[in-house]
Amino acid sequence: MLGVLFFSVEGDACSTFLLLGVPSTESCGDGLYCDQHTHRCHPIVKRDLECARDQYKYMQSGLIGKMFNCAPNGNYASVGCTGSVCYCIDQSGNQVGVSTIPIGQQDALNC
Repeated sequence: MLGVLFFSVEGDACSTFLLLGVPSTESCGDGLYCDQHTHRCHPIVKRDLECARDQYKYMQSGLIGKMFNCAPNGNYASVGCTGSVCYCIDQSGNQVGVSTIPIGQQDALNC
């Protein structure tokens, strides 16, 4: 019997690892990436680098306290943190809902 290679679909569990400093997307199927915090496959959306741009602007402002969690494609990942609390965010970086969790427990969020 020949070996069969299966790829994950959206929402499946996955694992992330760095290869030469670049996050791997191999454990998810085509058009998907593995979210570093939820360890789930999510669709790769248009690369508009919104998170990376916002992070750069924030750093240039001299303010402190906001943490940016950018997905490998430069967009916002599903979890955002400010100060010592984390919460679910949408693709534009806006908080979704009102629930927050201490930063040390951010992996428990199911966004």
